[in-house]
Amino acid sequence: PGTTALLQEYALFLDVCANNEREAEKYRTQAALVETGPGLVSEEMKEDEEKARSAATSDTEKSRSLMLKWIATWSGSVLGTELKEVHSIHWRVQLFVFLLVAVSTLGWVLSDQILFDSMVKEDITLIEQTGLFRTFTITSNFLYRSQYLAAHNNHSHDIERAQEEFMHEADKIREGHHKKFEGLRWYQRDTYTTPDHELLVPMAGHFDFKHEYIDYWTMGGDIARRLERMASMDHEEIMRGGYTNESSQGNLAGVWLMENTYRVILPTTEEIVGMYEDMVKEFGHLTTTLVTVNVVLASLLNLGIAISVLYAVIDSVRILQ
Repeated sequence: PGTTALLQEYALFLDVCANNEREAEKYRTQAALVETGPGLVSEEMKEDEEKARSAATSDTEKSRSLMLKWIATWSGSVLGTELKEVHSIHWRVQLFVFLLVAVSTLGWVLSDQILFDSMVKEDITLIEQTGLFRTFTITSNFLYRSQYLAAHNNHSHDIERAQEEFMHEADKIREGHHKKFEGLRWYQRDTYTTPDHELLVPMAGHFDFKHEYIDYWTMGGDIARRLERMASMDHEEIMRGGYTNESSQGNLAGVWLMENTYRVILPTTEEIVGMYEDMVKEFGHLTTTLVTVNVVLASLLNLGIAISVLYAVIDSVRILQ
């Protein structure tokens, strides 16, 4: 271990391979001391040593440069296959994540923006409007009776209040009926435009009824128009209430409302509400199916990500073994 040649070689190793010039210098000095003995290093030998050191440093730099160039020729092939596999896994995972986001976004758009906002909310609004239509119609029957009692008791204030209510409900029925019709889809319009509802229409001066078939759209307008007629009656006209040969147009309107409310109008509104409720249920089933499909697709994509990563890990472990 103390020979000059070995110390010089080890110093060269430290300088070139370990890149530790300071430690290499210690071993060169030790080699010089071993060769000449302690205290016998002359100036001439120091100069020779400096020259040798300079030459060695030059050789070291040249060797290091050659080594770096040589390493550069094959460093790219180290773990090249594994690096390609890592890039492949990276792109596969990114693809799966993109598909997962796309599927989730599509499911949200279909279920929330299209099915719920554009369809279900409209049907729920139509159910509400139809319910108000039914409520106003029933209330009008009680108002007709209240108006007659107020006239019989000579309560003009109650008559005016009843007539104001008639006008208010006529406006609400007409407004709600228009909203319902405007909110219909093309496959629902037949329900509003098919004249299959048979109403009894009192005939002035004949004390008889004629049978008239109208559609639901016309029915709503007829109710509002007859309420306005009932609101225009004076005290004397109200006192001649009921159906006689001398009944006024206002009283005929009241008879029309009383005869047809429970026999035709309310059953028809029940059918309309039932139609909207069935559609809401159908959209509910469709939404459930859509969410189920979305969850299954998302699960399959997550499974694909897990399988890709797992296979990559297994291959890496096998290569390392």
